[in-house]
Amino acid sequence: MGIAGSLSGLAGAERILGGVGQYTYRQGIMGSYGFDGIAVALLGKNSPVGALFAAILFAALRTGGRSMQFNTSIPSQIIIIIQAIIILLIAAENMFHSILDKKKKVSN
Repeated sequence: MGIAGSLSGLAGAERILGGVGQYTYRQGIMGSYGFDGIAVALLGKNSPVGALFAAILFAALRTGGRSMQFNTSIPSQIIIIIQAIIILLIAAENMFHSILDKKKKVSN
């Protein structure tokens, strides 16, 4: 995991600090990637296939949000709210399962 983290950090640094001009450092270029990565891992329940489907869902929401804002007068921040609701529901599910497990241990 340490080697994978260091390699991905180097790849990200190359994307931000290098390049001809398309990917050079600009303020706020990748501000939400960390949040999206944590949310995708949470939604995918730390499995590769689940993370793939969660990433596709988040990408579709982001792309659809931009298209929705461009074609209608609905703000794209609605997509962020929808993503937050999804994350809260997944966290509530995990919390609910942990409460049930504690009650089963107490009753046994």
